[in-house]
Amino acid sequence: MAVRHHSFWFMATLGLVLCASSAASADGRVGGYVYDDDNFFGYVDGMSDFDQIRNGLPLDGKYYCAVASATNVLVFASNNGYPDVGPGNIDWEPESTDGMGISEALSARSRNRAKHESITDFLADLGTDFGTAKGTPARNYVREMRSRLPESFDFDRVNAAKCNANEISLKDIASALSDEKLVIMTYGTYEENGAGRWVVGSAHTTVVTGVFSSSTGVRRLIYRDPNSTDAYDMQDEFSNTTRRDVESRTLSFKYDGDNCSKRVEVLNPYSEGDLMIVNEIFIVTANEGWE
Repeated sequence: MAVRHHSFWFMATLGLVLCASSAASADGRVGGYVYDDDNFFGYVDGMSDFDQIRNGLPLDGKYYCAVASATNVLVFASNNGYPDVGPGNIDWEPESTDGMGISEALSARSRNRAKHESITDFLADLGTDFGTAKGTPARNYVREMRSRLPESFDFDRVNAAKCNANEISLKDIASALSDEKLVIMTYGTYEENGAGRWVVGSAHTTVVTGVFSSSTGVRRLIYRDPNSTDAYDMQDEFSNTTRRDVESRTLSFKYDGDNCSKRVEVLNPYSEGDLMIVNEIFIVTANEGWE
């Protein structure tokens, strides 16, 4: 059955899903609460955290953020009521070797390497099906994810990176989580073009695991970042959680020759004059609930 928890947790025109540079299990939870425009939260427990940067992928996975994020979602579905989805219904998190003897640690490392190689093969195949090169075409992403998730699921794209597109707010993300939906988020890195307008350069895809806002002015977003690793040959433990404060701003943009002003969600901190802005989100709906 679907699980919703009302606890107080502090916890994205491109047509491409680009990249800049606790384990999923049967107790995975999605939930939250929206009180009003300023007070809301949402969370996901039990989301895996697969690394995109690894040997065995084109360019060591530099452009595989969307592929790794999709794999996180597929594994969450597999481990929470839909075992035939994704690479297999097992515990994919590497075993910690802390406190193990030499023989036991070597055996655990062998099992961890086997998991790593299996997921690398899955990511490679998925990236091929997505058409991932220097980015993943969004239409391919939607089509292939719909084909891999159960027929009872919805997989919908909301793209804000053009002038005539809908805006995406932090509240929209919280509303999705509070309805027990998963959210894959892409944020773009924007530069000012010298004429007072912001232009998107690179972008990066993640899985949202938390969102929070209060009338005190605190606004925060939490996500699994598949690029946060130095482990080319072995999967990191599923411990990465990126936390960013979020500022809602109205800015001027240039998209494909069109100029416009839009209200956007800006992720902080940013540096060197660039802004990180939520570009689009992909909403995953399990219409028959999670188990």
